[in-house]
Amino acid sequence: MPGLRGNSYFSTVHAPRKPKMRPEHSHGPMLKHLLLLFLTVFTSGWGLAQADGVLIEGELRHKKTRDPLQNVTVTVMVGDDIVDSFEADGRYSYEVPHDGDYVLMFGAIDMVPQSVQINASQVPEALHGELDALTWPVMLFDYVEGFDMSVVDEPFGIFDFDEDRESMEFDRSHSSQMRGALDDEMERLSNQGREAERNQRYYEYSMEDAQKAERKGRWAAAKEEYEEALEFKPGDADAAAGLERANLALNPELADADGEADEEADEEADEEADEE
Repeated sequence: MPGLRGNSYFSTVHAPRKPKMRPEHSHGPMLKHLLLLFLTVFTSGWGLAQADGVLIEGELRHKKTRDPLQNVTVTVMVGDDIVDSFEADGRYSYEVPHDGDYVLMFGAIDMVPQSVQINASQVPEALHGELDALTWPVMLFDYVEGFDMSVVDEPFGIFDFDEDRESMEFDRSHSSQMRGALDDEMERLSNQGREAERNQRYYEYSMEDAQKAERKGRWAAAKEEYEEALEFKPGDADAAAGLERANLALNPELADADGEADEEADEEADEEADEE
């Protein structure tokens, strides 16, 4: 307990020059002894509780800008169960108990989460409270549309107990694999983005050529360009409408058939209205 060290508190109390008379059955000395005993036991137990775990700490930063991250939610899990959570700004610190293998999940709004696993149950009881603190810096990056979230299902880092070194050691091989998987996913998204830009550009070229051909009454060429536009941008309403116009121009009988069908539909609607 801060401020209490041995008997230092009571050593500052000076005895009076002339002892005061006390009742025959006074419990003053006994109460003083019990209080000292209580304080000794309490402060010792408090110190052990504070050290009886694996401490992990580190900075929280944006991967691209390297700026400190604010309002990061740290969720503590054992298996699928959430056992604790807290908010952190710029840095975090957490003491992991030795009763299980814990995962710390770091998340922020519009950012891809990251996690680290501490297999604290592997630490021998004789070393509880004796291990150095672990350092795990967290670098979160902005969520990109289409990102495969299964990539971050596994922890980015894993700490296991090394019997030879008698310490918690970082699994470099696992983290290297996770970084490789993340790099592959970011490359896929980058390629996907470039392909989308290319398709959009070719779509615009096709639409421009189709509209030029339509204005000149070159319906066969217009149809071909509208079909090509739909290949670059499937389901586009403008390209679909243009293709329909081209088909009707090239096949007038389709227009007549559609007109007859519309007339029949109108007549049936009128008959139903009359019956009502």
